[in-house]
Amino acid sequence: MPSGARSDASAIENSFSALARTTLTHERVMIASGPAMTGLTTLLEEVRGPVDATTAERIGVLTAESWALQALLLRSTLRQLSGLEPGAASSVLKLAATEHQRAVTTIRLERLGTGGAVDGGAVTSYLSLPAMLIGGGTREIQLNVVAERILRLPRA
Repeated sequence: MPSGARSDASAIENSFSALARTTLTHERVMIASGPAMTGLTTLLEEVRGPVDATTAERIGVLTAESWALQALLLRSTLRQLSGLEPGAASSVLKLAATEHQRAVTTIRLERLGTGGAVDGGAVTSYLSLPAMLIGGGTREIQLNVVAERILRLPRA
């Protein structure tokens, strides 16, 4: 292969890599801004009457996490509005949002008990978790992105 063709192929490969990376970062932000941001609201609407101290503490922690996630999401949105890419921070956002959604869904199902199987919303949320956890890259992939791009650790 002539050297000019090799450099053209390399340029195409680099362009494709950049496009794939950009697409995935936007997908991660979209995943984090979807169900992960509405699950807590649904849980709070379902809570009626007094709750035990443990449940109140768990809901308090989830509420604080939700506010932190909303701040990260706002930061990502402002970066995009400024013409910048979400970058590796989208991996942090996706990791935190999916873990948050998993915790919210778990509490919802625990509170609903066996009646939760009848309530389509809680079950649908639970059954949607695998797609949310895998979409945009698995937890392990996100941790690798964070390690390499944010922490600047060597590639394993």
